[in-house]
Amino acid sequence: MGGSVSARWGRDAYLAAAAGVTAVAFFLGLIAHLANLVLDRITFLGSALMGASWLFTVGGLVLHGVGFAWIAAAFLGKGDIRRIRLGRGALFLAGGYGLLAVSGLLMHVSQHRLLDLPLPDGFVIGVAMEVVAYLAALVAALLVVSAFRKSGDAMTMEAAARNRRLGWASVAFGVQFVLLILSDVVTAPIILDNGFVDLVGGESLVDLAAIAAAVVAAVGFFGAERGYRLGSSDPLPRREGMLAIAAALYLVYRAVDLANLRGFASWPWRLAVVAFAVAAFPAAVGFVVSRRASSTERISRARERRP
Repeated sequence: MGGSVSARWGRDAYLAAAAGVTAVAFFLGLIAHLANLVLDRITFLGSALMGASWLFTVGGLVLHGVGFAWIAAAFLGKGDIRRIRLGRGALFLAGGYGLLAVSGLLMHVSQHRLLDLPLPDGFVIGVAMEVVAYLAALVAALLVVSAFRKSGDAMTMEAAARNRRLGWASVAFGVQFVLLILSDVVTAPIILDNGFVDLVGGESLVDLAAIAAAVVAAVGFFGAERGYRLGSSDPLPRREGMLAIAAALYLVYRAVDLANLRGFASWPWRLAVVAFAVAAFPAAVGFVVSRRASSTERISRARERRP
């Protein structure tokens, strides 16, 4: 990514911890889904589509957990090993988002087939937005894969291209949350009117913090891209500062999400949301550490060049 190597190493230890905790969070979510099935807390109501939806959700959680485990291992590596692992982890995330898109589609269609009712236009639009939301996240993950396709640590223009792709990946993640909010607004009234319990209706506004995090991250990456392209001395400190803010906003998103969990949430799922929130903290600390180290080294280099 360019910038100070020592600053990056100090940051990557924290990011490895953040990715590792995130992997644990997804596996806790997997345990929650399996526990609900074993304890008969969920039923497929004789619907093959609903059962298939559950299987796709479980598969998506597994791929996300494996993906973040690879990303954690990547931040502990160096050089090409680090880059290859990051790309591989992001590829697993892309697959997970693809499975979640199919899961959401099957779940909503099965609900209305059980009632033997035609699908309302608003419902179709809402479901389409949910599917496109996960596809946007899939595209974001693929952009991360492409960003780490080849080494660019010592090449200014490649570092610019990498930050540009990561900026667009942040935009795509933000689009995902926007579409999920709109989908919930459209489909929640229809789901409730037809007798189904809406577990998230009215609470998706907490996604606004996640959208803000994606916007701030995108600003940071695009700013770094411009800095590398124009030959700025060191675009890293400002980018790392913006990413620290983005991580803090994501922490707020997960904290509010935890507060919104009511009695229906099992303890493994509550632990998963806690783990998601905890993961954001070392990420924010890592970016702060990197920003300070980069700023200090830039000042030192400037002093050394003085006559």
